[in-house]
Amino acid sequence: MKNLSATQDVNVVNTATNPVPVTGTVQNAENPARQAVQWSGQLTFTDSGIGHTSITIPAGKIFVVEFASFSGFNSFGGGVSSLTITVTGNLVQGGQGPASYELVIPVSDPPSEAGPPSYFHGGQVVRLYAQPETNLGIDCALRYNGANPQVTFNVSLSGYFVNAQ
Repeated sequence: MKNLSATQDVNVVNTATNPVPVTGTVQNAENPARQAVQWSGQLTFTDSGIGHTSITIPAGKIFVVEFASFSGFNSFGGGVSSLTITVTGNLVQGGQGPASYELVIPVSDPPSEAGPPSYFHGGQVVRLYAQPETNLGIDCALRYNGANPQVTFNVSLSGYFVNAQ
């Protein structure tokens, strides 16, 4: 029996029609076609306490959203009553959108409608798909005491792009 040194290389030569079989966890390695995406935006609010921002998905790409987070401040008190991500345009399952997804909203700090100021934040694991050239909108409705809200509200999405087929 011949001993091989620890520094000796081994070459495996196979043709494309007869590839080396891959088994175990190697075949589950991260997909190199995924292109990491982190997007952040600030919502613009109307006098009625409704905020909106959006992103248009680039041509030839599908945006797979895996996590959504938000943080905000309302100088007049009140909290978030709803936070929605909406895909408008062609849907992954076919047909046309909009398709809306409500996010879970934690209780704001302070949890009272009356106690200004109010800070709020949260995050949620999601799995949403936005087709190429669709619009991905983020909408927020606030609970507040009727005065013009002085609001700062930021949202961040993370996930990845994959090439559309």
